[in-house]
Amino acid sequence: MAYDTITPVKLVKDTVTAVTPTAITHGNTIKIPVSGKDVIIVFINNTTAATKKVTWTAGDFGARSVLSDLETSFEQDTHKCIVLETSRFLNDDGYIYGEYEASMTGFIWAVYPE
Repeated sequence: MAYDTITPVKLVKDTVTAVTPTAITHGNTIKIPVSGKDVIIVFINNTTAATKKVTWTAGDFGARSVLSDLETSFEQDTHKCIVLETSRFLNDDGYIYGEYEASMTGFIWAVYPE
């Protein structure tokens, strides 16, 4: 299985933080390392000529992982973000995983608060 590994960038109070988006790769799974973080904020810019979905896989490690997967929609040419709690989506390998809908194009990046 191929991955788009998205390393979250730490946001520092009162500081401008540079973030480099990663191009979405068709057929890849999103893989975000989250060790020691309570929340991850994921930004997606959908450049597909249609609304596309990303499904965030319920974790197998955190207290809230008993909740099911979360499906999120991103309209054409929009920039949106979602706050993911590690207590719901964390896996025992230290990652959060997501699946792009088929043929989705665009960019993804992630941050976490100080």
